[in-house]
Amino acid sequence: MIEIALMDTEKAGWKFCPFVFCDHCHLKIEDAKMAIATWNDEGRVRHFHKGDCSRAEPRDPYWSQLNEHLSHTASNAGVKELEFGFDIYDV
Repeated sequence: MIEIALMDTEKAGWKFCPFVFCDHCHLKIEDAKMAIATWNDEGRVRHFHKGDCSRAEPRDPYWSQLNEHLSHTASNAGVKELEFGFDIYDV
């Protein structure tokens, strides 16, 4: 799941930051290459850490690597380059 959290960043103080959380363990996914996105025929998307979390849930029929899923999602929303017009903070 994607959620917004209020974070105290070193560079910019308090900011609202989007994060991807595992739909099984509910911990933040910090490495998109070590996670997957799954979806069913109705289009419901879920996110999981690879390994125990992804194996613990009933399997959706479709999946992709999370980094690919997020890249395709951004592209489909019109984001073509990493030119956001704002600073990206590492939190």
